[in-house]
Amino acid sequence: MKISTAFLLTVTILTGFLGGIGFVNFIGFGPALKETPAEHIVRYWQTVDSYMSVRMPVFGSVILFSFIGTGFFLIRQPYKKPLWLLVLALGLILLDIVIATKYNFPFNRLIQSITTETIPDNFEDLRSKSVLGFTFRSICM
Repeated sequence: MKISTAFLLTVTILTGFLGGIGFVNFIGFGPALKETPAEHIVRYWQTVDSYMSVRMPVFGSVILFSFIGTGFFLIRQPYKKPLWLLVLALGLILLDIVIATKYNFPFNRLIQSITTETIPDNFEDLRSKSVLGFTFRSICM
């Protein structure tokens, strides 16, 4: 297998995983996050975030590296449509990161700093913003 084919295969598989995450967020996780009582969300989200905060930086770095590697090989091709599609996909991933930073990370930080007995008054506002962020991110994914 050529290196360019390996990069293209890798970026295709990883973006498929990312698309799957977006699909699950859109059809199940977002609505469930909106409807679940705050006490349950706190315990659940603390557990989920403890796993995701370790794994997503690694996944994100690998997917960005695979985009760069694939772009390096595609830029040398005479036909540019695949390169522009790759650039568009990379733009959507970067937009996903911006949305996560603005809408989801504040909720994650809040969740990690509270207990079920110390849920603050602004919890519902941050939860609503997080659900909105997941909706926008699902579109990007």
